[in-house]
Amino acid sequence: MFMLRLRWYLPYGLIGLFLVLFLVPTFVFMSDSVPLDLERANTLNDGWTVVSETGTTMLSLPNRIDAQVMTPVTLQKTLPDTFATSQKVLLRSSLSNIEVRLDGITLYIVDFEDQPAYASLWHIVEIPEGSDGAVLELVFSSPYPAMSVNINSVQYGTSAALYRHLFTQYGLRLSVGLITLLFGVAIMIVSLFILPKTKSTHAYLGLFAIFFSFWLLGESRLLQFFTGNTFLLGAISYISIAVVAIPPLIFFAYDVLPKWRGLLLGLAVLHGINTSIVYALHLAGSYDFFETVPVSIALLVVTFIIAIVLLGLEVKNNPAKRMVKILVVMAVLGIFILLEVVGFASRDFWTTSTFAALGLGFLMLFIFVNYILFVIQRYKISFRNEFYEVLAYQDPLTGAKNRHAFERDFEALFGQHAPKHALSLLYFDLDDLKYINDHYGHLEGDAAIKQAYTILDDVLSPYGECYRIGGDEFACLSHHFDTAQLETIKQQIIERFLEQDTATPYPFRASIGMARHEVGADEKPSDILKRSDLAMYLDKQRGKKTS
Repeated sequence: MFMLRLRWYLPYGLIGLFLVLFLVPTFVFMSDSVPLDLERANTLNDGWTVVSETGTTMLSLPNRIDAQVMTPVTLQKTLPDTFATSQKVLLRSSLSNIEVRLDGITLYIVDFEDQPAYASLWHIVEIPEGSDGAVLELVFSSPYPAMSVNINSVQYGTSAALYRHLFTQYGLRLSVGLITLLFGVAIMIVSLFILPKTKSTHAYLGLFAIFFSFWLLGESRLLQFFTGNTFLLGAISYISIAVVAIPPLIFFAYDVLPKWRGLLLGLAVLHGINTSIVYALHLAGSYDFFETVPVSIALLVVTFIIAIVLLGLEVKNNPAKRMVKILVVMAVLGIFILLEVVGFASRDFWTTSTFAALGLGFLMLFIFVNYILFVIQRYKISFRNEFYEVLAYQDPLTGAKNRHAFERDFEALFGQHAPKHALSLLYFDLDDLKYINDHYGHLEGDAAIKQAYTILDDVLSPYGECYRIGGDEFACLSHHFDTAQLETIKQQIIERFLEQDTATPYPFRASIGMARHEVGADEKPSDILKRSDLAMYLDKQRGKKTS
């Protein structure tokens, strides 16, 4: 009992020891720290002059300038003294072309006219030394009225300083996106391969997490560090918006609201059609991904409202705890989605995806916690079933499979898919068990039974399975023997029993009966069983005559 309690509490003790030895001194000696001093990026946001068709205007960044579609907007700024040395400037174009000039000379240009998709990109442009006092020009143009023209903040410094700025500002979104992706993949693997007999609909939650992670990664603004493919960078967020509702709709149809399955599956098909249309229109050059976003968002909002209404009706008719929790979570998500839609409709692109990320992050946390609880519950049920199966099919004395297991396996081997022509049954009876129990005690009788099974298992385990089917009776099944091999196995068993007989104070013998399946004669398992039982009986009679 002491060892059991020690094993139970040992992990907690080790955790406590870790906290004492490592974390406590960390707080005690906080003054003895040597932080890594990384250079910070500088901002270049003030004192810009906008040159457009309407004249010149002074402004600070970030900002938005109303301009006609594909009409170039030029920003100018005289560079400060810090540009006497070479600097790198970090710029971000929001679905727009960009050209960078220094005193009228083009240093950098990205034009999406020949690209498969417009994308919001980072640009790092090197400004040569001695550029203090020079005029830096940024020229933007966008084909989308909603983005004509968004001007983002500008930073400058060394490459390390600019990378630090990017990962400090946007690293959290990237990390959350990657974690969500791994979480979704893990759910799918567990649902499809580790727990395949459980509710397979949970795999759709994993697929939802994967689609959501694609959207997060696209909105993290750091996906460009992994790929420079402008089509992927320009498409991933918008395709994710179009397709993200399909997996949860299927999950709800089969697991949460089966009564409304037809409607929910119909909505899933509708989202699938919308995704196909969005993709086709972009490839055809009719409407770009960004231009179809309002339709995808409107469809998402309508779908969400329908789901909320159906959940409300279900809770009204059946206020189960699970349904109430799902309704509350969906209501909280609805508030965040409403804030996101309001921001998008008002063209507040500086906070784009912030509210949606928070709401969907809350939903993913709910899914994560509940899926972990689901997996734990399934494992508890699995362990309980395994325990009961052991009780039902295992002999507690010898550890061998019992009569129930024998009958189950015998039927399976005798079935149509088993090689019946090679099926053999060996029947054993431990002689004189009553004599051993009466003269040496039941403990010694139990020891004799276990020793008999050990011999049978040692000899026959490479070829088949042995069972204890009664007090002193054993049976072994195999489909690897011909008649000659059966006789050889029988002699090996007899020799092992004779060896044990010389080591015990009581007679240690067994009667053996064998039978092989006979095509045409054996129509059911009991036919072979009768012949092997008869053979064992005759062997026992011969043993009595010779003893």
